[in-house]
Amino acid sequence: MKRISVLAVVLWVAFSLFLSSASAQSEKNGIAIYKEANELRTKARSKEDREKALQKYQRALEIFRKVNSEKWQALTLNSIGRVYFDRSKYQEALDYYEKALRLHRKVGNVRGEATTLANMGRVYRNLSQFQKALEYQERAVSLHRQVSNLQGEGTALLAMGHTYAGMGQHHKALECKERALEISRQLKNFGDEASALLSLAHTYKDIGDYKKAQKNYEDALEVRRKTGNVQGEAYAMGGLASVHFRLGQFKKALEFREKALEIERRLGNVREEGVELNNMAVIFGSRGQYRKALENYEKALEICRRVGDIKEEATTLSNIGSIYLSLGQYQKALECGAKAMEMRRKIGAIQGEAWSHDLMGRIYQAWGLRQNALANYEKACEITRKIGDKQGESNNYCNHSVMRGRH
Repeated sequence: MKRISVLAVVLWVAFSLFLSSASAQSEKNGIAIYKEANELRTKARSKEDREKALQKYQRALEIFRKVNSEKWQALTLNSIGRVYFDRSKYQEALDYYEKALRLHRKVGNVRGEATTLANMGRVYRNLSQFQKALEYQERAVSLHRQVSNLQGEGTALLAMGHTYAGMGQHHKALECKERALEISRQLKNFGDEASALLSLAHTYKDIGDYKKAQKNYEDALEVRRKTGNVQGEAYAMGGLASVHFRLGQFKKALEFREKALEIERRLGNVREEGVELNNMAVIFGSRGQYRKALENYEKALEICRRVGDIKEEATTLSNIGSIYLSLGQYQKALECGAKAMEMRRKIGAIQGEAWSHDLMGRIYQAWGLRQNALANYEKACEITRKIGDKQGESNNYCNHSVMRGRH
């Protein structure tokens, strides 16, 4: 009887070891698939690439659930959220981030929790829910400090700076971005340093301090070149182009845009190629070269649709509407403006909706339809006040001549 009992124990132990080994191997397979999905997502050139990445993440998630690996489940859910974020599907992104957040907290992964909170902040910022975005970003900063993750703190502070900038609170934006820059230099993290310099430059440009903006863009470009980050070079060149554009130096602006476009094409960054085409079209439009502007916008629009970037597609349609407005083709302008507004409502981009109302107001005003113009300007003003966009409030939305009773 004893021999049977001992044999049973031995068999049970052997079976347990077999299950443990099989589980470990399954987890390893899941991690390999997860890494493949990451590669696909970061190098995605089309909607199809993102769909393939999503499918691989789902396969990895299924494996991690079977072996009860909650740590890897959380990481995968967070990555799936990023795929949906890139596709401007913000509610789906939030759903996955919420699931990831619960698991990070359950397994005690504070860094993972902080990263997910920061990602959720990005979603709320894109939805123009600035106060909510700040709440999540502040919690992320607090958690990174709790575990002495200085790099994570810097990244979260930079995100907070973006949110304050979106609210038109440039002083607070600069404070956050300056601290992020300080941290990146303390850690000798050149990638984060360049990102902070670029972000600071954006804010200086927004407040009209073009000298400081140019200096920060040039410093960022130098860091990117020193580290061999060609993609980063293109971003810095795009920033310098925007400064020259604001200064009315269209030839220089176009030169930098063309260099950035050449880099994006060489790297195969289709999405960024579309952004640069859009920006070049803005320059052509400002110079009255409307045919060239439309040609570039149409190319950019085709790319937006190919990669599934709804937010950028709406921006491009709105820009095309502005060109038709300049050409006096009001019906076409309205059609583009209406499509852009519909898309922004679809993804919940409230700030973008205000921009669409402002465009529609300008179109109706040029057409001589004063009441329609007034209704759109008032709606744009209402939205900007609701979301706390101080800069938008100080712009034409709430101070337009038609709202002050003048034609």
